[in-house]
Amino acid sequence: MFWDGARIHNSEETRNFASRDDINIELCYNIRYRPDLNPCELLFRRAKHEYSKELEKLKALNHPW
Repeated sequence: MFWDGARIHNSEETRNFASRDDINIELCYNIRYRPDLNPCELLFRRAKHEYSKELEKLKALNHPW
């Protein structure tokens, strides 16, 4: 499983869980933040952009969000 450097991914608990005999997951950590190597980051960036545009529209209309 490829993961980034998030703290939860590097916890001892996570590493112990992945190395259990009944689980047997090999953890491969990706290099630090590289959105070009992680397609999900492109999707999240687009979603955050669209969300912020809609939020600004609601704020301009003084609409409850």
